[in-house]
Amino acid sequence: MHYPYASRTVLLPALILLVWAAAVWAVPNQISYQGRLLDASDQPVSDATYQLGFSIYSDSTGTTLLWSESAQVTTANGLFTHQLGSVQNLPDSLFASFPRLFLELTIAGETTGERVLLAATPYSRAAGGLRVNNDSDSLAIQTFSNSHQLSIYDTTGLQVVKLQGAAYGELSLSVDTSVTISLNAGLVDDSSVMLPDNAINAEEMFNEPGVSVYTNSSFTTLATGGMTDLIVLEMTVPEEGYIVLHGKCYAILSGTTGPNSAIIQIDQQSGGGTDFPYFSQVGLGGYVNTEPNYFPVYVTRSYFVEPGTYEFRMEGRAQDPLPAVAQSWDHVLTAVYYPTAYWAVKATTLQPGDFENAVPIMSDDPHNQGRQPVKYEVDLRELERRSSEK
Repeated sequence: MHYPYASRTVLLPALILLVWAAAVWAVPNQISYQGRLLDASDQPVSDATYQLGFSIYSDSTGTTLLWSESAQVTTANGLFTHQLGSVQNLPDSLFASFPRLFLELTIAGETTGERVLLAATPYSRAAGGLRVNNDSDSLAIQTFSNSHQLSIYDTTGLQVVKLQGAAYGELSLSVDTSVTISLNAGLVDDSSVMLPDNAINAEEMFNEPGVSVYTNSSFTTLATGGMTDLIVLEMTVPEEGYIVLHGKCYAILSGTTGPNSAIIQIDQQSGGGTDFPYFSQVGLGGYVNTEPNYFPVYVTRSYFVEPGTYEFRMEGRAQDPLPAVAQSWDHVLTAVYYPTAYWAVKATTLQPGDFENAVPIMSDDPHNQGRQPVKYEVDLRELERRSSEK
């Protein structure tokens, strides 16, 4: 009997590609190999069972044997199929460690011909552990199936990046094995996202909420004409949003046993009159003596703003002439910037032209009794919507 020639064995890449396409998901430790055995007359050998040997070397002629196995194959019109690794496991590092590998076929211990260079498809078997090496930029990537981990190494072999996903939904990133960022879908509150200390500050977060606080503990005498500035606060915001202001102070009323009161409000314009309902009025229609009487005052107001710098003031005015004396003291004005509104942000205005859904309301301003100007209730979110459409 004539042994078949290696030159007559045929490796079918299309078939191996189909086998590998299914193997991408399960990554079996085998590679499908198909060939055809011909006799000396180039005719298919008789349909029978033959003992074949399969060996893998690191080069085409050398003696460094990396792997081998022997198996019986059955031919049909000379064709046979064998799963490399079905008898002797293929080492995990075989395709990851050698840039080129050659397969040698023997029958009854005799080599049938030249070794066959394994093409790219068998090398994709390394995806079972996914190890990628790139000498041009010294990049090395490797997965670890048991720990659900992907690692990137530097030129010295140090693990510099690690992505690890656990069964409960955690994804962690480590650099130099010392800094870790973790996202955990299985936890809630602060535990769901872990960042290094001082990882985020105001400069890194472009539109985070911010606060500005001004104080003035001086005694300020209020006049009965226009408003007197008590605190002027400046705030710069990076994006459109809302500024909510809170002001507090004491009104000190003295000098008369008759009527004496004061008005405190928040406004953007200097001087001017009262802007109901954004002021607080404190005082009495009569006093037992002319000594100082202290009244706590709280005022608040909200604005929609676009990116820029804004000035706000807490201001006050005396309501009664001398000898009534009205002063203010211990002023604090706080401004908080919010980039987002979660529901309605209502306000009142005398000029509803900028608002499609302005609702007229009758003002109950005690300082405008008799003429009761019509004001409008509006939602500042309309300004936000219009700004975002620009």
